[in-house]
Amino acid sequence: MLCGKKCLMEPMGKSTLSCSREPACTFFKSCSTLLYTLSVIQVVIFVALASLQLIPSYSGSIKQRATVTATTLAPTTTAEQTTSSKIDDSLWSKVFLNKAEVVLSTKAPLPANVTKVTCSYNINDLKLKGPMDITFDNEPPTMEELNKMYPDVSNGGSYKPKHCLALHKVAIIVPYRNRELHLRYFLFYMHPFLMRQNLDYKIYIINQHGNGTFNRAKLLNVGFIESLSDYAFQCFTFHDVDLIPEDDRILYTCPPSPRHLSRGVDKFKYKLPYVGLFGGAVQLKKEHFIKVNGFSNTFWGWGGEDDEFSRRLQVSRLPKLRYPADIAKLVSLYIKRQRVVLK
Repeated sequence: MLCGKKCLMEPMGKSTLSCSREPACTFFKSCSTLLYTLSVIQVVIFVALASLQLIPSYSGSIKQRATVTATTLAPTTTAEQTTSSKIDDSLWSKVFLNKAEVVLSTKAPLPANVTKVTCSYNINDLKLKGPMDITFDNEPPTMEELNKMYPDVSNGGSYKPKHCLALHKVAIIVPYRNRELHLRYFLFYMHPFLMRQNLDYKIYIINQHGNGTFNRAKLLNVGFIESLSDYAFQCFTFHDVDLIPEDDRILYTCPPSPRHLSRGVDKFKYKLPYVGLFGGAVQLKKEHFIKVNGFSNTFWGWGGEDDEFSRRLQVSRLPKLRYPADIAKLVSLYIKRQRVVLK
C-alpha cells in the first residue's frame, strides 16, 4: 500500500553551507572606550570560536536516474495522495521520496552537564550470545506486538544505546515488496541482535510499489540517498529481508573496507559459492559507495546486480572483507525468484 510519492532520482551535486557577517565599524574618540570595546570583542570572538561545529557536506554522483515508488505496509487512501514526512509509531522507517536534494543532518551535541563514555566494541565487553537459535516454526509477532516488545526502538525504527555514546552510525537498508511475514521475522530477530552490538542504527524498508519486475539494486540506491537526508550515517548495510544471522559475533559495525556479511548461508551449506560473491548482506562506508557510483539500475529481476557491484569494487581497488566461516552463518527464507532481465 502506497505511503510515498513517485520520485525521480537526479544526479547528486555538491551541497555547501556557508555564512558571512558584515563587519560593523564604530569610531571612538576616547582611548579608554576603544580599549574596553576591543576587550569585549575579544571575549565574543573567543566564545564564538569555542562553539563552532563542523557541518559535513556531501559530494558525489550516481549517474543513472532511478524512478521508483517508496511504500510501507501502512494504509493510505490513493496512490496519488501527498503524504508528509512525519514518522509513525512503527519499527521501521517510512520512506518518502519527496525530496529533490540531499541534505545531511548532524547530531546535536550533548549538554555541557551531561557526560557519556564511548561504547566499547571489544567482543568481550559486548553482551553477545554467540550462536543463536533461529527458527521459523512459529508465527512471528505482529507489528503491534513488536512495538511493545522493543520499547527502546524509537519511532521510525531507530535505536542508540543509552548507557554509552555509540561510535558506529549504521543505516540498514532492506529492499522489499509484499513480504510482511518475512519482514516480521526480520524485525523480530534483527532489533535485539543490533542493540546488543551498541550500534546507533536505523532500519529502512524500501518498498517497490506495483507488480512490475523487481529491481533490487535500484531500491538500494534509493535507500542510500534517502537515509543520507535523514541522518549522518557513517556506513550502510544492504540487507535482504529473508536473511537472518545465526551468530551475533557477526558485528555490523562500520568496516574499514567493503564487508560481505553473508559468507555462509544455510541453503548453500554454509559455503561460499564462489570467491567473487558480494550479495545478500553487505556493508560499505559512505565514501566507498560513492566511489563506485552505487549499484547499477539496469538489473530487473533477481540476481546479477551483486556480481556487477563486486566488479565495481574490484575496479576501484577496494578489497572485500569477510568474517571467519565458523562465525559468518546466516539462515534464509525461501522465495521463488524471478528470471533476470536486463533493460
